[in-house]
Amino acid sequence: MFTLTSNRLPVNGVDQLRENRGDEAGIFGRHLRELRLTRGLTQAQVAERCGTMVPVISNLERGITVPTLSTLLHLAAALGCQMTELVQVFNEPTQSRSKRRP
Repeated sequence: MFTLTSNRLPVNGVDQLRENRGDEAGIFGRHLRELRLTRGLTQAQVAERCGTMVPVISNLERGITVPTLSTLLHLAAALGCQMTELVQVFNEPTQSRSKRRP
């Protein structure tokens, strides 16, 4: 039996995943916003097309939440694109990703 001295997991465990997810969520969110604005849509319009509420879209764009596969499918339909277009930003070199601006 052992005692936990901290409620945090080691960096090479869940913390590392959380750190990566945070970066990925922000990158995805900026890309989502860019796609939405390019199409001249508001968050409200995208939310309505997805069958969700504006705060959900806002949280995605701000990198607060990570989309599920189902959400990605709904977003692609709402934006009139292939799901691959939503995630293609992760195929770009890291430097160009970090330089992207909405």
